[in-house]
Amino acid sequence: MVPKTFIISPVGNIEYSAESYDEIRKAALSEKLSALNGRKWNKPTEVAVYFTGSANGYLESCNCFKHPYGGFIKLVSFLKLQEGRYQNRILLDSGDFLPYGVVPAQAGPVLRAMALVRYDAVAVGDQDLSYNGFIDEVKKNTVPYIASNINLKEGIVGVVDKTVMAGNVKIRIVSFISPETFSLYPVEFTDKLEYKDLKDVLKGRKNSDLLILLSHAGIEENRKIAAEFGQIDLIIAGHSQELLQKPVKEGKALIVQSGGNMQNVGRIVLRFDSKRKLVDYSHEMFPLTNNIPDSPQIDAILKESKNTK
Repeated sequence: MVPKTFIISPVGNIEYSAESYDEIRKAALSEKLSALNGRKWNKPTEVAVYFTGSANGYLESCNCFKHPYGGFIKLVSFLKLQEGRYQNRILLDSGDFLPYGVVPAQAGPVLRAMALVRYDAVAVGDQDLSYNGFIDEVKKNTVPYIASNINLKEGIVGVVDKTVMAGNVKIRIVSFISPETFSLYPVEFTDKLEYKDLKDVLKGRKNSDLLILLSHAGIEENRKIAAEFGQIDLIIAGHSQELLQKPVKEGKALIVQSGGNMQNVGRIVLRFDSKRKLVDYSHEMFPLTNNIPDSPQIDAILKESKNTK
């Protein structure tokens, strides 16, 4: 086997490589090390974006064929295990955290769990909007809901957008919900909805280093959005409950989605150069399997809700 020598910089670049080792290569290695000594390395800024969607109210799994693992009881513990891995991280959700046709007794524990997770931004889904008590929940200001292109005539259901800083990277987060998601709802409910065109939501400049869209629409509609709006960098999709094992690239945007029923959480690590330009990324899906310990906080919520039934 021929020995190989490498010098890898702090930013991950191979600065020197050579096969075998002799006096000539030893001298070349010393010369290269001297040349690199004292150099200032512009290490990329990393931002880890964790994402969920279409939880459908699953606080825990039934350990059955239909739903063998997952739930908020695993999510909270998983996120705690991830603490400290990235200096800059944000946590986002694409909506439908409540189940369809939810009643207050079901909604209460789920909404408490949502607040416990401490999301940075949560898009409002069709199932969430259809809950009769949702406007009152928004007023509590315990979860940062975003409703960029939709509202209810009775009241505000979320802010238009949100800007966060992750290190020196400025991130703008907006949401979109497709009118098609309400196609099976009764007209008594859909008549209460007010829509705003996505062109109006995204008009003007990007006003950030990174633009994220939390989209409550199908994959084909998300592709069309990405193709039409070149300023979008990342689309976190929901509603269709599709699990994308790797990002879909459309135009300049990456489209990701974590499936349904809180069985997976996604993470995409975005890397920016010294001018805060997105230059690279890595992506991973994490199944919330039963080897992850249960969250004591979610367990307490579950026990309390079961005792009040």
